[in-house]
Amino acid sequence: MKLWSKRCGAGQSCAAATEPPVKEEVSMDERTRSLFEAALTLPEGQRLLLAERLLENLPGDSGEHPDDESFAAELDRRYDEFQRDPTVAVPWSDVLHEE
Repeated sequence: MKLWSKRCGAGQSCAAATEPPVKEEVSMDERTRSLFEAALTLPEGQRLLLAERLLENLPGDSGEHPDDESFAAELDRRYDEFQRDPTVAVPWSDVLHEE
């Protein structure tokens, strides 16, 4: 099983990054694949908790994650911008296909 990971610039979403995201191929070794398969047998709540804990331990570009309040403020800012000028919107299909 091969996974692709994307990393974008600090403080930017992948769609807003000035340079294309870096792609790196990551292959699972047998131990990791076995651990993954075992994790899939866990109840949904336990899988969610495991996923959250794993994500919390990934190195970030800035080392910080936005809190709910700052994230909500950013969403409000973007929505207000869209309300003022709907032409700033980028269709989700375009965002998904950006490389």
